[in-house]
Amino acid sequence: MSSIRSDGPTRFEKELMARLIARRKKLGMTQVELAERTGMTQPNLARYESLSVSPTLSALSRICEALSVDIELDPIGYIGKRILVIGCPGSGKSYFSKKLSKVTGIPRIHIDNLYWNEDKTHISREELLAKYDEVYTLESFLLDGNYISTLENRLQRGVDTVFFLDLPLDACLSGIKQRLGKRKDDLPFVDTAGDSEELIDSVMKFEHETKPLILTSLEKHPEIRLVRFTTRDEVDSYLASLL
Repeated sequence: MSSIRSDGPTRFEKELMARLIARRKKLGMTQVELAERTGMTQPNLARYESLSVSPTLSALSRICEALSVDIELDPIGYIGKRILVIGCPGSGKSYFSKKLSKVTGIPRIHIDNLYWNEDKTHISREELLAKYDEVYTLESFLLDGNYISTLENRLQRGVDTVFFLDLPLDACLSGIKQRLGKRKDDLPFVDTAGDSEELIDSVMKFEHETKPLILTSLEKHPEIRLVRFTTRDEVDSYLASLL
């Protein structure tokens, strides 16, 4: 699935795929035969086996069933317990985090709630880093928010998976419009029409200013699983695959 990419397979993926390939060969089954049994194409199966593309949970489930391999494919075991959700303002990070937290049981923490006060003042960068210290003592967490100035710090502390909502400009602008005037649990105050100019400016600058910085940081950490979405349909399809 081209929308979901892993920059460097995880140890879990390597060990699991090695086991599945060994099982296929033991059964004397070719890639073409396995692809037919799973409803995939042989080229896609080959990409999964080589881990040039990260297999989805749905694909792994079908492969395991076809090979009569019994493994635990729970979402936490697949994506890990330390998760970051990043993306352009308005991309739907909070929506995705809420849904993913519900499926996995991993507690979600919104950086906006750590950084902002109810009166729209905020703490310092140093104080925010201190709050990260508390977060990273937890066994599992789903940390939602961009905050590009502290992204590298979060990555260096140890993360299993990063979900990057890399949606088009129009989708993010629509998301900003929908959030204005609504009380949400990811922010200690309500965004109003007076905040819209700053929010829209952040969206407009994201592609050419913020996104390159994000990609540069992610490239430094090939050991971290990266799941990247480019449309809302891809987000919904991924969440559905976890159910």
